[in-house]
Amino acid sequence: MLWCVARERRRRTAGRRVGERVDETRSGAGTVRRASTVLVSLGLPAVSREIDFSPAAVGYNRRVVASDFSSASTFPGTHRATKLPEVFAHRHLLLLLNAIGLAVLASACASPTEIVLVIDTDLAVPVDIDHVDILARGSQMQSTAGVDVGTAGSPSFPLTLGLTPTGSGGPLSVTVVGSFQGRAVVQQDAATAFVNGSERMLRMLLLSSCIGTSCPTEQTCGSSGCIATSIAGPALPSWSGSSPARPVPATTTPIGGRGVWSNGWHSCANEGTILYCWGQNSYGEIGDGTKTDASTRRPILAVPNPAAVGLGQFISCVCDQTGQAWCWGRNGEAELGLGSTSEFMPNPTRLPGITDCLQITGGAQHTCVVRMNGTVSCWGANGSGQAGQDIASMPTVSSPLPVAGLVDVAEIQAGEKYTCARKNDMTVQCWGDNSRGQLGDGTNTIRSTPGPVSNLGADILEITGGRFFVCARHASGLVSCWGGGGSGQLGNGGTGDSPQVIDNPAVSDAIQLAAGFQHICALRRSGIVSCWGGNADGQLGDGTTTSSLSPVDVLDLAQVTSIAAGSVHTCARHGQGVSCWGQNVVNQIGDGTATDRPRPVSVAGFQ
Repeated sequence: MLWCVARERRRRTAGRRVGERVDETRSGAGTVRRASTVLVSLGLPAVSREIDFSPAAVGYNRRVVASDFSSASTFPGTHRATKLPEVFAHRHLLLLLNAIGLAVLASACASPTEIVLVIDTDLAVPVDIDHVDILARGSQMQSTAGVDVGTAGSPSFPLTLGLTPTGSGGPLSVTVVGSFQGRAVVQQDAATAFVNGSERMLRMLLLSSCIGTSCPTEQTCGSSGCIATSIAGPALPSWSGSSPARPVPATTTPIGGRGVWSNGWHSCANEGTILYCWGQNSYGEIGDGTKTDASTRRPILAVPNPAAVGLGQFISCVCDQTGQAWCWGRNGEAELGLGSTSEFMPNPTRLPGITDCLQITGGAQHTCVVRMNGTVSCWGANGSGQAGQDIASMPTVSSPLPVAGLVDVAEIQAGEKYTCARKNDMTVQCWGDNSRGQLGDGTNTIRSTPGPVSNLGADILEITGGRFFVCARHASGLVSCWGGGGSGQLGNGGTGDSPQVIDNPAVSDAIQLAAGFQHICALRRSGIVSCWGGNADGQLGDGTTTSSLSPVDVLDLAQVTSIAAGSVHTCARHGQGVSCWGQNVVNQIGDGTATDRPRPVSVAGFQ
């Protein structure tokens, strides 16, 4: 198999050859294009050489042999030195990759029989993928090549690579794999054939919608789902000299009314049907199979399309479109619901017995789910009755158990050691720890059975749970809170606890809420975000680290559609983009750093 680095027609600028870095300067003689062409093959080092692409040096319609390397190069695994001449053909620089070394043939690309491989992606580079491997198999031999992407001097997408047969043509199979830090992320396969005397284009797409997709034999994932791997040679489009339009990321629609989720020290957001997570990963809560913190987003590879997403302090969970529940992360208190305890599970794992999952939430060490029949099941730590079971006989609940007496539930939210449920009649009931008044019943009595929140009303559209406090959004847009208020998060102008419901007079137009450890934020009808409470790490987003007893507007944000709060950081969705602010010591901001951010910054990888 002969590999040619296919270049665009002279007067076109779209596309770059694999391994090409092009710099342009203008002078009286015209534009000078200097390309550093990297020759790559399996197990061989890269070799680079400056080639002058100015009109005077090359011309437009003739083959030019520039010059030979002045010294021989020896590659590991070979028994001889290989001298590499630079060859610039009319449209291609040909690279022959074989088992013993790498040579360049001056006449190889003269043949019009060719397939130009065009590789493109809608993934963020180098956030989602940082390397591309290519395997081509013909009737007589097999060749591989790899190229880093997204770094200084590396080629940009689309990558174009010319393939010519070693003989008179025949079949061709190609596999392209995009990976990140050595882990495969997405792959596409194709099987076709050369067409004698013809130049054809084979387009290979590494798509975000194909992450985690498994297709049947002789199929591969494409823009319309699983498609046939085989493409007849004559069915390939002719190569015109320029690449097709770039693929664009899938349109993102909310999941369960949201587009971003946070808890503890990690966050997640979706792009199309793919869920990405970043931040702390000490227990595998990112779901990428490791325990390494993620400073930029990581795709969750093993979860079907999510219908609902819920995060705990050290876990992440989803309900898929079929109702199956999946969780991953810490399991020291059985918060994954697998029937036993273990240190952690770094990959998404099916929850036995939960195939009717409607909505899911996580606390500090317990998890609860709303089932399709409106009942609630919980599991994990139960030392304060937060899982809804008798405390003395069942301090830990290893498998999902129903919460007695609770029906017709629309929403569930778990705090640190308590749980609250919003019912379809728009009332709220809570159970678990009540040491700070977070059950809202006017007492500080712990209980393991659900009880109503007093004096809240029957017009609640949403609830959110902080560490020791709860807030609710009324149909009018008014916000009410109760429980621990040590940092002013209850919104009553003070810092005391309250087991009674308190209305926040400064917010009457909320359309979404998000509570952290000691702060809370409200998305307002105008598309801005206001926050109040603790701010030691900049989690209020006003550019300071001063706590506030009243709402302050988050800086630099507009047209926000969804918000989420972790322990001491906050995130917002705006269009296809995601921004976060606050503490960043375990990379929970997702901007590639560990620097705290008192005002919003973009999460790398989102548009």
